This record gives sequence, structure tokens and C-alpha cells, in this order.
Amino acid sequence: MFNLSYEEVIERIKNSSNLSEKEINERINQKLEKLSDLISKAGAAHILANELNINIFENVPKDLKINKLIPGMSSVNIMGKVVDIYGIREYIKENRNGKIGSLLLGDETELIRVVLWDTNHISLIEKSEINHGRVLNIKNAYVKQNINGNKELHLGNRSSIEFSTKEINVSSNGYSTNEKWTRPNFELKKISEINENEMVKINGNVVYMFEPRFYEGCVECNRKVENGKCIEHNKGTKNVPVLNFYIDDGSANIKVVAFREQATKIMNGHAQKDNIEQINFNEVKNSILGSKYIIEGKVVKNSFSNDIELIANNIHHANINSELKDLMDNIENNN
Repeated sequence: MFNLSYEEVIERIKNSSNLSEKEINERINQKLEKLSDLISKAGAAHILANELNINIFENVPKDLKINKLIPGMSSVNIMGKVVDIYGIREYIKENRNGKIGSLLLGDETELIRVVLWDTNHISLIEKSEINHGRVLNIKNAYVKQNINGNKELHLGNRSSIEFSTKEINVSSNGYSTNEKWTRPNFELKKISEINENEMVKINGNVVYMFEPRFYEGCVECNRKVENGKCIEHNKGTKNVPVLNFYIDDGSANIKVVAFREQATKIMNGHAQKDNIEQINFNEVKNSILGSKYIIEGKVVKNSFSNDIELIANNIHHANINSELKDLMDNIENNN
């Protein structure tokens, strides 16, 4: 499920290092032997590329369709048609007040709730300039996941809204306005068996890891802040981590995207530091590579490679005791 084939990874390692193809294959075979064939050959190749600090991936484009949006993305551009307007509500919190506007936007791929925080954007609803059927060209927005597990598009004061005359045929896939919160049922699956939009649990080894990225977020809600201040809270900011890595279970491999506490959990589990920013990534990643994890999350399609990837809801370091507990729980639930 990597965007590159095994042969392409080998070629990039050759072009970016002094290793011969024979030496590369020998190192890959050593990885396979060390991990007792728990990873695929492609996964071992990516471990080697990672250890050699060879970046084999490209940058993400910013102009996206709604079905390509992933929680945690920022500075994205979307064009869609207004399907519904939820209106404007006022809030008062800790002696601060303000307004929040929201609407439902759609394109030919999906629907998404759009949340407006800036007064200039909200005024477009108040003046009825944003109305049903209007096509909006939104720029510099960011994507969040709400309590129901749906993704939302948020616009701060650095975002912009322009009107377009383009015709858009709207799809109704991917959104329900009447969902109630229940804990998702994560089905244990092999990576080779999973499909887009499923809620799954996988059990595999970390075979490739990117250096963590950080964005400035609110200490209260973790939302990406604008101009150093959360538009809803006023309790300060912190650097919020985003961690990308690949898991391999022997059947296939998949990219995992971990936000906030899940990213901190996997890094701090090895570094044992309170602040993830204090971690020396190059030292920690080699202790993480090959480690086994149980990961629950939603399967989505990557916005640029067209490969599926897993947005992590829960990450647990795998061990014999936890696997036995899962087995006993499954036996008890089936009796």
C-alpha cells in the first residue's frame, strides 16, 4: 500500500546512498531475519530507507476534493456548493463572547460541515450572501474531527471565501446529520483485507517513521490557533504533534497518521520524556522501528497518492498479556 513499488524503493536507496544493490538486498534480508518475517520485503526496504534518512515521499497538494480531506490538514483549498445553512449561534465562555456560523458544503465526492469563526465570514451568512446553492471557493482552511468521528472544515481569520459561478453536482455520501455518539466498533483485520471508510484494528510492526511535525494549538481544545490565540478560548497555546509512520503485519503495510495524544503516546513510550519536543528523533526512531503495536482507527484514502491510510484513534504497545486479554475477551463475547 506504499505509493512506490519495492523496486522503486530499492532504486531510490541506490541513487541516494553509496550502497550497491547487493548490499541493499543483504541489509533487507537481515531485517527480515531479525523480525522473524513479521514484516514484508517492502516494509523492510522502507525501514532501511528510513535508517539512511532517505526521504522517498512527495509533498501534499493543497487543492483538494472533500473526500480527500483528513483531520489535521491545514492550509487546504476547497470548492463546494452550499447544501444547508445551520445558522449562527452565540457563545459566552469565561467572560468572553462571540459567534460561530456553520453550514453544509458538498462537491461531487462528499459532504462536509463547515465551521466559520471569523466575523467577516459570519457576516456573509447574516447578509444572506451565503445561501443555498451558492458555490464557495474556500482557501487556507483546516480540518478537524468532531466527537462523532466526522471530519469538519474550519475557517479562521486567515481563511478566505470567494464566490464562484462553477457548476457542481453534489454527492450525499459520507455525512449524516443525525448521528449520535457511540464508541466505534473496531474490527480486527489483516491490513491486506481492509477497505476505505472502515473502522478497524490492526496488529503489526512499525517499519517506517517520519519526523514529527507540530502546529500551534489551543491548550483547551487543541484547535490550530490563528495569530497566536484561539478564537474560542484564551488559555494559551502549545505545540501539538502530528506523527506519520508505517505499520506492516506480514500481509501488507499501511501509513498511520497519529494526532495529539496518540502521537505523544507512541513517542513517549520509548523516550520517557514529558515534552515530545525534547525527544531526539534520530535516537528514538531506531528503538521504535520493528516494535509491535495494536492500532484502532478509521481507514481513509490519501489525498495525493490515492492509497488508503489509517487515522489512529487508539494506539497500544503490543505484548503477550494484551494479546491474551484480547483473545479472552473475544472468547467471552462469543459465548
